Amino acid sequence: MIIRSGLIRNREGVSKETFDQHWREVHGPLARVVPAMRAYAQNHVLARLAAGSQKLHGIDGISQLWFDDVAAMSQAMASPEQAACVEDIKGFLDHVTIVIQSPGDWSHFAQRLATRAKVMAVFAGDPGDAASYNGLLLEWFGDTAIGGGSIRLNQVTERGYMVDRNVPRGNDVVAAIAELWFNDPEEVHKARTMVSLGDAFHSIECLSALHVDEVRILEPIPDAPSPR
Repeated sequence: MIIRSGLIRNREGVSKETFDQHWREVHGPLARVVPAMRAYAQNHVLARLAAGSQKLHGIDGISQLWFDDVAAMSQAMASPEQAACVEDIKGFLDHVTIVIQSPGDWSHFAQRLATRAKVMAVFAGDPGDAASYNGLLLEWFGDTAIGGGSIRLNQVTERGYMVDRNVPRGNDVVAAIAELWFNDPEEVHKARTMVSLGDAFHSIECLSALHVDEVRILEPIPDAPSPR
């Protein structure tokens, strides 16, 4: 299984409310019917928790599309259904950076599965080093998340894809995307500390940490906690 993510930037002058509604209610149904797609979630930004350098454009949302493999994804991206999605993207987004990831395994800190509040963090660096990030993040949060938490790190395997030549993208700097869930929503603020990871672990740079609302357009989402 692979995850194809779009790190998306809203257009200037378009309100967050208008953007969120269009992405969910217009683009969501278009993308939902793309063939060979196993699952699809939109992660709408509730708050920006941390930001490192400006190597990548700002992120107003992160999409997650699951496919069996790259071949299935390539077939889907050549479909008429995807062509309709691209036309919509050209009309409402400013930038889209595509990254393909290998889903990591879920780990739990404080020995408890977390299902209530989600954070996503985008890391820059060498993708070959990303396998070690999960353990570092567990160490970083494990001693402080009293209510328990869950984390996985999805290592970027390919980052040369574009939505369309007419849709700008960011620089190819993304090495991994982390998903964190907290049982206590108040503990989301601890993700602010991820911007300091680069000081503690020299191979890691946190480009952005975001408190998000996960909207599930096509289920089931493989191996994911169930929000409550």
